[in-house]
Amino acid sequence: MYGNDIRDRTPACIVFAKYWPARCWKRILASYRPNHIYCGTAKGTHCSLLRIFEISNILHDMQETLRTYKASIFRALSHPTRIAILEVLRDRELSARTIQEKLGVEQANLSQHLAILRSHQIVVNRKDGNQVFYSIRSPLLVEVLDIMRLYFQSSLTDAIQMLGEVEREASTR
Repeated sequence: MYGNDIRDRTPACIVFAKYWPARCWKRILASYRPNHIYCGTAKGTHCSLLRIFEISNILHDMQETLRTYKASIFRALSHPTRIAILEVLRDRELSARTIQEKLGVEQANLSQHLAILRSHQIVVNRKDGNQVFYSIRSPLLVEVLDIMRLYFQSSLTDAIQMLGEVEREASTR
């Protein structure tokens, strides 16, 4: 039996259903209400209520979470010293002392930047005696930095071309 009283009292929640026969879809289309899907069996012998959040809401939340994660990674990379650290680490693991010597920064400053990169899981560290060695967690990040360099170069090329056009227009006047 298909009673409306169950629909009105049941809150929406996620239920995963793998198999929905065609007769269920007819029932869904006939009695659709937002955030609810109704499924019945043949000859009206039994009815169960399947409740779901709309797929678009779930996907929107996932996309928003992904955007937030991306923004946090880019925030972690938003300082020139942190990018320099990654450029130094791009080929191999180095000790904190070696990174400091290559970049010429103060130990306290380097430590703060490395802490930010570690907290965002951009770099990983390991201890060997009294030294701490750092490396880039994923080689994909090196590719991202290379792509950003290409983007910068193409933007710079476009800017140079526009300046050339402006100079040509100014000289013809």
